[in-house]
Amino acid sequence: MITGIHRPATVRVNLGAIKQNIENEKKHLNPGQKLFAVVKANGYGHGAVQVAKTALKAGADGFCVAILDEALELRNADIVKPILVLGVVSPEYAPLAAANDVSLTVPNLEWLKEAEKYLQKEDLQLKIHLGIDSGMGRIGFNEDDEFVAANKFLENNDSFFVEGMFAHFASADSADDTYFKHQVEKFRHMKSLLTVHPKWIHVDNTAASIFDKDIHSDIVRFGIGIYGLNPSSNPNSPDLKADIELKPALSFVSELTHVKTIHKGDGVGYGSTFVADKDTIIGTVPVAMPMVGFANSAVLR
Repeated sequence: MITGIHRPATVRVNLGAIKQNIENEKKHLNPGQKLFAVVKANGYGHGAVQVAKTALKAGADGFCVAILDEALELRNADIVKPILVLGVVSPEYAPLAAANDVSLTVPNLEWLKEAEKYLQKEDLQLKIHLGIDSGMGRIGFNEDDEFVAANKFLENNDSFFVEGMFAHFASADSADDTYFKHQVEKFRHMKSLLTVHPKWIHVDNTAASIFDKDIHSDIVRFGIGIYGLNPSSNPNSPDLKADIELKPALSFVSELTHVKTIHKGDGVGYGSTFVADKDTIIGTVPVAMPMVGFANSAVLR
């Protein structure tokens, strides 16, 4: 895809706002709590490397991404802090992750057994986080028997370093905390089954942190809050008020490139979804494939 640089449409990313959002969240953390900046999906469209480097300046302790390639992009940008891939990575790439000091999520026991074969061939040890499906319905352990078996498999297993255990909340952004409490209890139950000893146990996402949900978490996975957005968007409950100030970091700017008058009965756009009922002034605003500009940075693309 070619970025349009000869048209007026521009996405502007204020890295100063991103830095401020992270600094505000750092002040909000509990003693000893760490902040992992979530920069998946190209930093939510803000630019993964630029956001990550800004997050480092603001005191981020590590990063979360969705896929292995996003982690490798950060490593290639000389970012050395811990990186956790939240999605499932094919076991055959476990050695690649290990060689680049990238932590992977374990979704089930079968994954562990397959990854071990590849790691043993390369004589490598992989950092892992045990994923728990406490009610989100995504990846992770949700049955006791399999989780207990996975723990037993990991005991004294030199192919893996159990760096973490985590779950993700479906409704930490809701004033109705019924399902949130259900997920908390499920996670606590799974935690009680541990026989290995993760370095970090973490469940706090942006919502759980900024709305002060009462649950212990060694790490806050700070995602949408980095970019200045309140995650509370549940249509069935009133928005919750964040306990920290969040400043939106992205703005979109364009301009009118053409203005004219159309007449009664004239349509606009594919399918003529708008039909003028009288003489009407319309304008054209370019929006596709804009240039991206970063404030407080020399990077412009």
